[in-house]
Amino acid sequence: MSDMVEQMEMNFANDVPSNFADCPEPGLHRDVPFEKYASWKALNSGCIRQPTMRHVKAAFDGEIANDDTKSRKFGRAVHTRFLEPEHYKERVLIAESCSAELKSGDRKGQRCGKTGSCVDEAMRWYCGTHKPADASVPTEYVSADEAERIESMASNLHGHKAMDLLRADGWSECSVVFDWNGLKVKGRLDRFSESARFALDVKKMRVGKGSMDDCRHAIDEYGYLTQFSVYWKAVEVLCGFRPRCLWLFIEEDAPFDVQLVEAEEWELEHAWQSVAGVLDGFQSCVESGYFPGYVRFGNDGTILSNHLGALPLRKAKLIQEGRA
Repeated sequence: MSDMVEQMEMNFANDVPSNFADCPEPGLHRDVPFEKYASWKALNSGCIRQPTMRHVKAAFDGEIANDDTKSRKFGRAVHTRFLEPEHYKERVLIAESCSAELKSGDRKGQRCGKTGSCVDEAMRWYCGTHKPADASVPTEYVSADEAERIESMASNLHGHKAMDLLRADGWSECSVVFDWNGLKVKGRLDRFSESARFALDVKKMRVGKGSMDDCRHAIDEYGYLTQFSVYWKAVEVLCGFRPRCLWLFIEEDAPFDVQLVEAEEWELEHAWQSVAGVLDGFQSCVESGYFPGYVRFGNDGTILSNHLGALPLRKAKLIQEGRA
């Protein structure tokens, strides 16, 4: 990620397969574990944001892996603590120090003491250097320092007026499925209130990166609007109304301040039109059996050049205009 805002993504580890199970009927589905949701074979914003139809199909078929980084683990832990606090302790482990005994050096015979990153079958923690053969990396864990920061984030949010959105009647981790022109589309709303008619997406951000410009840049840079337009359309199709769509950004370190950004309806409509175009294109590819990649070909098999040269488009235009 850049030093703007990091997305609190709900990505999963590479060993958790995706898009392999039958998708349920269209509707709002509560209390569905993420792994089960991930298994539903349907298009989601992650598929739709792929660069080519070949990549859309690969994502749809569960072939594109997501690296489960330390940042993503931290983000998911924050997410669980805010939205499903009753499940936080049972789902998220807090890493202990490495229990390996040092074999040499000034501290020979003492415990390593570094922060653990994997556990063995007896739930003893080890660092990467001393990882035994039977140890594995937990899907959900944070360091002791991260756990302390998460509690501070939660404490500051609880004292903020924005907490009213999380306290409003509604559901957390609400999975949605809807049909669009014969295609199954799915999404997972962080928070949805049918009675208050809003959807909320939680993001974490770096300290000092919560200005409206910073957040708007992140929304554009990381495709958050595309993602939210899928949720927005799902609610319209399933519930018959267009919800307010808000992002709640919270700093991941002191002073743990928050920012709220609300999408305008025209923005969501514009983003959805782009999504609908991808869905229509995917449907056409399914019917033809051909999913084009980066290089495009004409009906006669010739390569279609875009005639834009080799430089990045923005730089090429600056040179052509004599500004670079």
